[in-house]
Amino acid sequence: MSAIIKTLIVVFGGMAVMVVTTVCGAVIGSKYGDLWDAVFGGAIGAVVGVPIWV
Repeated sequence: MSAIIKTLIVVFGGMAVMVVTTVCGAVIGSKYGDLWDAVFGGAIGAVVGVPIWV
């Protein structure tokens, strides 16, 4: 497999992890509270997902 394909897999795989953690954080937050909790849960998910992506 070429280096370009491997790089694309890593980049887009990391982006997918970031999106999944953000969405899941928002969903978990919305289950336990109101809109603010969903936003806060999404922010926590993004904080978790960004280091994984980088």
